Amino acid sequence: MQRNYKLTVSVYNTITKQYELIEVSEKVRAEYLRGQGKIYRNNKRFFKHEIQMSSLIGGEDGAYENFREFVNSDNTPESEAMKNSAVSDLHKAISRLTGKEQELIIALFFDGVSEKDYATLTGVSRQAINERKQRIFKKLKKFLK
Repeated sequence: MQRNYKLTVSVYNTITKQYELIEVSEKVRAEYLRGQGKIYRNNKRFFKHEIQMSSLIGGEDGAYENFREFVNSDNTPESEAMKNSAVSDLHKAISRLTGKEQELIIALFFDGVSEKDYATLTGVSRQAINERKQRIFKKLKKFLK
């Protein structure tokens, strides 16, 4: 059976910057339409789950740092500097402890060993470990003042 119509697809010509109708075979047109459908469904899923930059509320001048969605008041340079300073001070204070005291603090707070497990490892009661820890805390507090 002879067709009386031509199969075409619309493609964008990057040289003329215009859409043009191109005559194609039935097989090429079917693949082209299948690809267009995949692109459409993919874009639909993407836009459903993603926040587009154009939809965000910016400042008066539209600068990136004015986008309220990206501003994190807990993570400012000033708060990071203070946190780093406090950590540095704590490390200096820990370095002033005796070897046994450092060993206990490192095991409990850096290695994640429980008081009960540390007591078992050292052969003393859990209560004795807790009392040592409390004395160390008082000592660290004094060093940090």
